[in-house]
Order: sequence, then C-alpha cells, then structure tokens
Amino acid sequence: MRHASSRQTKLSDPVAAAADKLLLALGQGTPSAALSALSSRLLAPIDNLLEDPFDLVIVQGDTSTALVSALAAFYRKIPVAHIEAGLRTGTRYSPFPEEIHRRLLTSLSTLHFAPTPRDARNVLSEGIPSNDALAFNSQQHEDKMDALPVLRHQDVKVVGNTAIDSLLRMRKLLSADPTLVPASSSLHAFPPSSTSSPLIVVTAHRRENLGDPLYSICSAISELIDRYPSLQVAWPLHASPAVKDAVIHGLGGVRNVHLLPQLSYSEMVQLLSSCTFVLTDSGGLQEEAPALGKPVLVLRETTERVEGVAGGSAILVGTNRERIVSYSAQLLDDFLGEQKGIYKQMAVPFFPYGDDTSSEKIAYAIESWANTNQVASN
Repeated sequence: MRHASSRQTKLSDPVAAAADKLLLALGQGTPSAALSALSSRLLAPIDNLLEDPFDLVIVQGDTSTALVSALAAFYRKIPVAHIEAGLRTGTRYSPFPEEIHRRLLTSLSTLHFAPTPRDARNVLSEGIPSNDALAFNSQQHEDKMDALPVLRHQDVKVVGNTAIDSLLRMRKLLSADPTLVPASSSLHAFPPSSTSSPLIVVTAHRRENLGDPLYSICSAISELIDRYPSLQVAWPLHASPAVKDAVIHGLGGVRNVHLLPQLSYSEMVQLLSSCTFVLTDSGGLQEEAPALGKPVLVLRETTERVEGVAGGSAILVGTNRERIVSYSAQLLDDFLGEQKGIYKQMAVPFFPYGDDTSSEKIAYAIESWANTNQVASN
C-alpha cells in the first residue's frame, strides 16, 4: 500500500484496473487537506481489509496511506515489510510529514527494504538490533560515494527501488510500441528536446513549497523563458488545488510554458526521456531522472536522495529564484553549446537506486523470510 489520494499522478490503465478494488475500499475521491482527517479516514477501511489472516503486509514509501497501513497491520500483529526504508533528511519538517512518517514506519516494520547502503545504515542506527545473519555491500558506483561499512542484519536488505524497475521496463515498452502514448496526449503539443530547442520538465507539490517558494519557482521559470527564446517548459500540474492554482496564476499564458494535466505513467516516462533536464521537488524523480541520464535541479533545501547529489547527477538549488535561474542557465548554456561543461558531466545514466532487479530481490527476501519463519502458503 502506498497512497490513496486522488491527487497523485494517474496510473496507467492496467495498473489502475488492478488497483480499483483497493482504492474503492479506501474511499478514494474525497481527499482531505488535513493530515489527521486523512489518517482517520484511512484507518478503519484498511483495518477491515486486514480481517483476513494475512501473513505479511507490504507498504511502500512514506505517505499517510503507507503509515496507516503499517499501523493497522501492527495492531493486528501482522508483520510489515517496508519498501523504501531508511530514507532520511535529518530535518523534522522537511519533507513534511514524510520525514517523521519514515521513522515511524521503521519502528512498525519487520522487514526493511532499503534502496541504498546509506539508507540501510539509517535503519540500523535507529535501534534495529544487528547480527551477522546476512551481509550487504554497496554494489555500484563506489568510486562516487563515501566509503560504506558492511551492513549486517537479516531483516534489513539493500535492494534498490522498484520504481527503477518500472521505469526501465516502461522505457523498453515505449521503444517497442510508441502508441502507448496516444495521439491525443498533451505531450504532442510541443517538440522534444533538441540542440536548438531545449525542454525542461518542472514538477512541484511539496507542502513546504506552498506559498512564496512556489511563486519563486514560477518567477524563475518566467525569467528563463525570457532569457532563452527557444526554451520549452513542460509542467505536469499536481491535482492539489493549492498547487495548481498557484502555478496557473504564475505561469498561465506564458509563451512556451506548457501546463499539462495529470499524465499517465507511460506519458511521464516519455516526457522524462525526451527532456533536457528536470527541476523538481519530487523524491521519485530524483531517482528516475538520473537513470535516464537527465540532470536534476532539486527544488528543496534538503534531500533524502543524497546519492544523486554525491554522484553528480543532482544539485540542491532550493527555491530561491536567483539560484534556480543561475544553475538552470549553466545547464542550458552548456547544452546549447554542444553539451560541454557541467551538463555533459551530469547527463550520464547513473543507477545508485537500483538497476531493474529490485523486485526480484524483494521477492526472494520475502520468500526466505517466510521459509525461515515457517509461514504457510495460502
């Protein structure tokens, strides 16, 4: 279970069809801006879903749905497996409320599937008892990261992220069948990135970026459009009225700025694949864009995806207008000047968060755990 808010990016049709029953059970379609109200609304229907004798509940991420699902499972003494375990900024309210959700999920979970060795260390440092049952080492890009100690614990696994599995597989599907992005898609309203016409993808939705930070981001985009006449900007709008209204107010009608409706998964992967670089406050895009060789400017003051920054694929720019414009201009100047300098250094596929094997690793770990704990097959 990950999230049940209708404010999230649209799922592709097959995924949506598979999720229909669960979303209905959670009462999707009446999201509340109040976090306490959302959590209260979710707890009873999730608890009802767990009336059957489940052996394990798997949650992914750090949303309210993930936290409440883990809590409901804990109340019924059902073990919890947490995918994306150990992500931390170390800042209580950034991101809010996700940072504290993550810490609570660690306490509630039995199995911890960490994307990176650094994330696994975070889990272990928070009181998960260690032993010598299994060892996990950094698998890739050790030359780009700090030296990492061997991690030892039977219930903490370094597996990458299933989001990278999905991304790479969807990219293959799109290469084989471009019609997965239909002719009616809003993506056809503007050209893909080219050496004469760069394309920036922008997303922003974090609660801490509402208000002045979001207006600052919009102002930076407007300045970049004025400075680079050939620049195209694609901004898939979040469903949150507060976010959507602010962006439309700041950039609606601005030349070459394409404010897009929520995209399907295939459309989003296609957009990322065809852009020059990404400006985002999204955690997921900080993982996905580097895997596609797309530089990321992170519109946040802190990040839990430090591997992208350490590896040179991402830069923390925050929400200051001058800083956003300055770093974007560096990338654009390099790109338009035959990709020399910082752009060329950043635009290299980088896989610190997995390499299309995360799902297999998680399945194997769960099977091993079930066998060890003599969990009966249903």
